[in-house]
Amino acid sequence: MTLMIQRWESVSFVHWSYEPGQVQGLVPRELVLDTFGGRAWVSLVAFFVKARLPLMPSLPPLTHFAQINLRIYVLGPQGDPGIWFLSLDADSLGAAVGGRLLYRVPFHWSRTEMRRSAGYISYSTQRRDHTRLDSKVEIELLEPNRNEDPDSISTFLLERYLMFGGSSSRLVTARAKHPPWSLQRARVRSLDDRLLRAGGLEGPGTEELVHWSPGVEAQISRPRELAVAN
Repeated sequence: MTLMIQRWESVSFVHWSYEPGQVQGLVPRELVLDTFGGRAWVSLVAFFVKARLPLMPSLPPLTHFAQINLRIYVLGPQGDPGIWFLSLDADSLGAAVGGRLLYRVPFHWSRTEMRRSAGYISYSTQRRDHTRLDSKVEIELLEPNRNEDPDSISTFLLERYLMFGGSSSRLVTARAKHPPWSLQRARVRSLDDRLLRAGGLEGPGTEELVHWSPGVEAQISRPRELAVAN
């Protein structure tokens, strides 16, 4: 059942690969890393959100905000591909509180902004708590992609419709239903990030892979609790 509808706009994906042993300890034991090319993958995803309830209008500025997520690619207890969030930062107190209470994900209320100029998009966030943890990334847009192999790394990283939250004793899951991403090639122009280290990861030491999309509209389901074997 759909709980909310979100329009995700100007979405930038910055991906890095890691040795699986560097990442496995950051997810609950009931989840397994989903690898590509023998590598675990971690992504910084920055975008602008326009949220609303079904059959209700959006209410800017309360439901319009920038957001930056840090996520790992995993398989659920039944082998379903999904994502596990290391952190979510949004310029919305309601999103931060609701995300923690309903979906049990590590949401933070932060001063988060997105700015766009000709050919470039910049995103920044700084937490409002005592850590003042921040991240800044600027993306340069390049030419659109041609049609990609459905088994490509892009499909592996982007066509994910399931998220997991909670903890080993109380895992929850929710689904985001949306059309496939329309992609445009991009590159990182500058990056000053402290989220990776705060999430328990050292610098990846590998060149990033970058995608950008104008966005999609997603239907977000209610969370449901997963049965976890003792």
